Amino acid sequence: MADAVGCAVVLNQDSAYEKAQLQWTLEEVRVIRYGTVQRLVEALASDTGDLDSSYVNTFLETYRTFSMTPDVMHHLLNWLVMCFLFIYYLILKHFCRLLAFLLL
Repeated sequence: MADAVGCAVVLNQDSAYEKAQLQWTLEEVRVIRYGTVQRLVEALASDTGDLDSSYVNTFLETYRTFSMTPDVMHHLLNWLVMCFLFIYYLILKHFCRLLAFLLL
């Protein structure tokens, strides 16, 4: 990961006139240089489940240069199925715990 510096212009009203103030903030930018199609698809969402729209846009604009559409779709659908299975597993696990608690 690399850090990037962003800038925002903030207008403050001091006395009788407006004065523009330049404010710098540090932002983390995720940089991916290479990877298999499977890992690039998995990187579409972060570990917390957040989507980085710039990465998604870049991936969708460039994947045809290194892969075929059916291959990417295969990996996207597998990733989606694995996400649903994991969610189903979590729901089932909590339901079983609740059922065991109620039966005791």
